[in-house]
Amino acid sequence: MEAILVNNKTGQRRVEDLSLEEYYYFGSKEEHLTPGHPEIFRKEIEDVLKHLIWGVIHSFPSDYPKTDLNISNETVKQDAAKIALERLRDKIDKILKDKKYEGLFI
Repeated sequence: MEAILVNNKTGQRRVEDLSLEEYYYFGSKEEHLTPGHPEIFRKEIEDVLKHLIWGVIHSFPSDYPKTDLNISNETVKQDAAKIALERLRDKIDKILKDKKYEGLFI
């Protein structure tokens, strides 16, 4: 995993490819470690998707529909998928309008 190692005295930076163990247990008085761009990229994708998914999940009321023996399980699944996709689209629209991401989208 790529990491940026910064010399504590000079501030000089270098890229080092470390194993996962080396990355998490890195310790040095001469240098400190910051994530490399692949890790930063992955983390930002993860954060955006977590924000998106949990925002959709939490947008549902806790009072889910009651069981109705006249409605098939497939109908319930289709209704849930339709509502989830609608809320996902709404959430994406809100994200696209968020100032944090201003200028990133066409």
